[in-house]
Amino acid sequence: MKNRFVSVILLLVILVALTTNAQAARVVSGDQPALVYVKTTSRGDVDRFVSTHLPMYTMLDGGLLAGADKAGQRILQAAGLTYQVIDPSLGSGAYYLAETRTSRPAPDYSAYGQVLLKLKTSVLLRMQPSMVDALTRAGAELRLITLTPKPMPATQSKSVFPEQVTPDPIIQGMIDQVTETQVYTYDRQLAGELPVWVDGSW
Repeated sequence: MKNRFVSVILLLVILVALTTNAQAARVVSGDQPALVYVKTTSRGDVDRFVSTHLPMYTMLDGGLLAGADKAGQRILQAAGLTYQVIDPSLGSGAYYLAETRTSRPAPDYSAYGQVLLKLKTSVLLRMQPSMVDALTRAGAELRLITLTPKPMPATQSKSVFPEQVTPDPIIQGMIDQVTETQVYTYDRQLAGELPVWVDGSW
C-alpha cells in the first residue's frame, strides 16, 4: 500500500514538473503571431506576398492585413515587402474597419477603442464589441475583420492587367459614331421630354 502511495506521489510530482517546464518554455519563446499591415502598391507586391504563404485576413486600401510571427516577418523582409506591425499580439481584441459617412464629421475613434492604422478614408480599430452600437450612432460604418485566413490566387494572371490595350477597330468605329448630341437627344426622348414615333404615332 505504501509503495503504491509513493508511486502516485512521484507521478504527480513528475506531471507538475513537466507542466511547469512547458509553460516556462512557452514564456521564454514569446514568439506569437502579430497583426501586420503589408503594403501592396503593385501586382509584383501581391505576387511576392503570395509566395510567402502567410495568412491574409483582408485586403485594405494600398495593402493587406496578415498574421506573422518573428519568422514570418523575416520572410516578408526577404521577399522585399514593406510591412508595419500594428498589433504585436493577435487575438487580444476584436478588429473593426471604421469609415465615416460623408454627411457626418468623423468621430474621435480613440474614444471607442485603440486606433491601430489610419488609411485614406478609414481607420483600423481594436475595440470591444460592446462599443459597436455607440460608434455606429456616432456616424461610423463598421466592418468586422476576422482572423480567418482568406484565400488568395496562387499567381496573378498578367492577362487580367494588360500593360497595353490595343483597341478593336470595329468597336472603335462604333464608338466614333456616337456623338454627344445624339446621347442628349436619346436621353430626352427616354425621359419623355421629346416626342418619339412609335407604331405609327407620336
